[in-house]
Amino acid sequence: MSKLHLLVCGLLLIAGWATTTLRAADLPTPTVTVAPGEEDGKKQLIATVKTAEGKPLENIPVTFKARRLFGELILGADKTLDDGTASVPLPADLPGSPDGKLHITALTTATAKYAAATGLVAVPAAPMALPSLDPRSLAAPHAPWGLIITVVLTVGGVWCTYAYIVLQIFRLRKAGA
Repeated sequence: MSKLHLLVCGLLLIAGWATTTLRAADLPTPTVTVAPGEEDGKKQLIATVKTAEGKPLENIPVTFKARRLFGELILGADKTLDDGTASVPLPADLPGSPDGKLHITALTTATAKYAAATGLVAVPAAPMALPSLDPRSLAAPHAPWGLIITVVLTVGGVWCTYAYIVLQIFRLRKAGA
């Protein structure tokens, strides 16, 4: 390939990227509100997607995520209906943060007409059980005596062995001299 050909291809790629970036920035951003609800006797997470004027948007993909300790857990995905709502079931056994809240994020995917948007809500949930300190460890505030005695005897036995070996070396030197 000639250098001119490569240059033209590179410029076309850059131009395509720039127009895509500009196009995405020019798109209107919808508003997303998330709330817990109930549907058919089951707890649901309901996201409502509307334009800035308040008109509901239909057929917009929405992904629901719960914030966890090391990232986000995807709870489900749905497309909005004609009233602008999308819903997924809220897991009953999913614990919240230590403050007793489950932080939910609803994300819309960018479409040809609208940019991506995010909605947040904190839902009351059972607090996450924090790990307790095992009472049978040396790091516990009151370590068990049996464990302390075992560690002291083991370490003491090793040092006594070292002392015996050093004593034997000195005796061999004295006997050889």
